[in-house]
Amino acid sequence: MLRLLTLIGLTCLINTPAFAQDLEIGAFYGQRFGGTIGTATFGGSEITDLDVSEGDAYGMTVEFTLPNSWRMEFIWDSQDSYLNGNLDGSGKTRLASTTVDNYLFGGNYYFSQDAFRPFIGFHLGATAFDTPGLDSKTRFAYSLGGGAKYALTEYMILDARLRWIATYIDGSSAMYCSLPGSCYIASAGNYMNQFNLSLGLNFRF
Repeated sequence: MLRLLTLIGLTCLINTPAFAQDLEIGAFYGQRFGGTIGTATFGGSEITDLDVSEGDAYGMTVEFTLPNSWRMEFIWDSQDSYLNGNLDGSGKTRLASTTVDNYLFGGNYYFSQDAFRPFIGFHLGATAFDTPGLDSKTRFAYSLGGGAKYALTEYMILDARLRWIATYIDGSSAMYCSLPGSCYIASAGNYMNQFNLSLGLNFRF
């Protein structure tokens, strides 16, 4: 449902005449690092070092111009990964597969308007966790990052960036639950920190 609402919103944005004059749409691929959740319990068993595996991530960006050095941007990225943890001291093991999606909206500030354009950015939004057999969860997230774009042509742009994504994990409630009632529960409120290194190709309209 969240992906469907996102696509509807993007369609409305793209079809808005005010934004269609300088719109940049891109796709990217990269690696996501980090993902520590913390200590947890599951069905009475103690789990330490609960985290999301590092791995590939992909997604898309939609960016449009403001009348200054700022550009507003929507980011969606996705990681097909696994929940890992040390169950009752038996060593790190794979617990379940999971998909982590980030939906973020914010802005980038550009230090140049030339063919080579370094930038920094800040975004707010949500992270959605989808794990087969367990309840899906959506949590507040924000992102800080930077990178550079290089215009290959007037309408085709390379986009390289590094982003830090912080997702709030509320320790007072269950993070993942299965239907019988067993849950992974973080022991304390904290942030899951991930880093996304990516390279993309954007098209300007």
